[in-house]
Order: sequence, then structure tokens, then C-alpha cells
Amino acid sequence: MNNKGKPSKYVSIRTDITALKEQEEQAKYQAYYDELTGLYNRRYVQENFDKIIQPLLDDKQRKNGLAVCLVDLDRFQQVNDWLGQRAGDELLAMLGERFRHAIQVMAHFQLAARFGGDEFLLLLAGDNHRKLAGCLNRLARIVFALFNYQGQTIRLSFKVGASFYPQDGLNYDELVTKGDIALYQARESGQDLVIFDAALGEKLERQIEVERRLRQALDQDRLSMVYQPQYHLTSRRLAGLEALLCWQDDQLGPVSPVEVLQVAQNAGSLARLDEWALDRACRDLLFLRQHALPVRRVAVNLSPGFFARQDARDIVQGILQQYGLTGHDLELDEELMNTLTRYWI
Repeated sequence: MNNKGKPSKYVSIRTDITALKEQEEQAKYQAYYDELTGLYNRRYVQENFDKIIQPLLDDKQRKNGLAVCLVDLDRFQQVNDWLGQRAGDELLAMLGERFRHAIQVMAHFQLAARFGGDEFLLLLAGDNHRKLAGCLNRLARIVFALFNYQGQTIRLSFKVGASFYPQDGLNYDELVTKGDIALYQARESGQDLVIFDAALGEKLERQIEVERRLRQALDQDRLSMVYQPQYHLTSRRLAGLEALLCWQDDQLGPVSPVEVLQVAQNAGSLARLDEWALDRACRDLLFLRQHALPVRRVAVNLSPGFFARQDARDIVQGILQQYGLTGHDLELDEELMNTLTRYWI
């Protein structure tokens, strides 16, 4: 300060924050981008969905609508098993490059993000199956053309589940959830493209509820068996029984054996269902014999997966020993739904 009380000199301190800014940019990149493909990641799309779609919804594009597509690569795990994880990583990196190129050359292709593993999210302009299928066909020619890795030619295909903005939802959660439902149906049916509709939602809700109730029924032993007699062709005497699953649920009502099989298979509950069927059939056979009914054997048809289990022999022997039975008392067969109305176990 001078003698008049005013500043006479200034001192400035400057700090180079270039490194700090670079660290911030790196942290932002790691938070919002997939390192392997260079595409946006799930977090970025989830946190910025409204900002992403708003610029896309100009008058022309609003008329066409916007498709949210969940994409799952077919048999990608086989590539990893065949050529190794490094090959799989390089393949994903090449996919990232091709997606970025497709965005540049396709007017209807707006965004690609890797959601994890071999699953991607795409945003494409369009409001119906025909338009979307046309976009995806062109995209497939650009992105999923043949890959070459160390002299090996690799062909990838994909499944797509799609939902439309605004008719299927107005936010990330609604649209991605419905796209996931459609993708699940595409995997189950083998279709390349499935677009969400209300029937799919109802089907999934039913499946989830049947899965939940089936787990409870297995835990609480609320399934039952009915038996069909087997007779000798010549003597017409009773030769044995075939066991048939019966499920009458308090809330769902009667559930068909076909639906039980399909739900158990999708939910990973077939092993429990097989073991329950074996146990119940042997228990009921012992009960019938104790009440002087001359039943020689019971036939139990199990899922194909049971016979591939390493512990299948031990399970059967353990249950037979538990009820004092032998292998002559039990007939085991593999059966895949031989009718459309019932599943023998």
C-alpha cells in the first residue's frame, strides 16, 4: 500500500492445473465410457438418458419415433472358449469401431453403448417393425460383417429386443425394462428381432409369478402326483403305475405340467423338480404296498438333464434306500414333453 492507502504493487500466484484437469477428464471417461470398446457405458446412458434423446427429437425424428434396442450377441461365449478371452476382447474392440463408423454413415443410427458382457444398447430412429428391421439389416451389414482374427474367420449374429419412445415409455427405466423383456423373448423363441407389446409383459409377469409360487410349492411340498395304471396286454393284470405331476395352486389355480416344465427349466429348478418327483413316487409306492395294493413298480419320467448329472446314480440309490426299495421297483425314462397338454414325471 502507498502513503495514500492504495495498492502500489500486486503479487500473483499461478498454478498449472493441467495435470488436475487431465485427471478429471480421465475420471470422467472411466465413469462414462467402456474401456474395451470406447463406447458409452450403461451408467452414462442411465444418468443422461433425457439429455441424450432430447436433441434427437426434432420435428422430423419425432414423427418417426425412437427405438431403444437391447442387442445380445449370439454364441459369443463360444468365441471365447474357442479362441480365448483375448480374442473375445479384440472382437469387442472391433465391434466398437464398427458401431462408431455406423453412427457416422447411418442417419437413423443415433447412439451405441455397451451395457456389459456381450450386450449393447442402440438408439435408432423409427416407430414400427418394418422401419426398425430395415435399419437393423443395414446395421448388420456394416457392423456384423465377417471378422478376421489371426487367420480365423468369425461370423457373429445377434438378437434384438426393442421398445419405442414414446408409446412404450418416456424414460430410461420403462424403455430399457421393456426392451429387456423383448430381448428375453427373442432368446427364447430364436427370433432375431422382437418388439415389446403388452402381451409380452403379461407373459413375463405370469412367468415370474409361476416361478415364485413353484419355489414355494417345492419348499412346502405342495405339489402332488396322480397315477395312471399300467396293465399287462394279455392278462390285463396291474403291472405298475406311471406318475404324473399335478399342481393345484391356491392363487394360480391348476397349472399345466407343460407350463411347470417350461418355468422350471427357465428358472433353473428342474433339478429340484426331478428329485422331488423321484422322492414322491417312491414314497407313494411304499404307502400303497403298506396298504396291501399289489403295485410292482412305478415309472418316473425325468428331464434329460437329470441323466447328465454326475450324482444322478447316488440320488436314485439314496432315495431307494430311504424307502426300502430296489431298482426293480423303479422305472426311469427320459421324456421331453411328448404331448402338448401334459408332462410325465
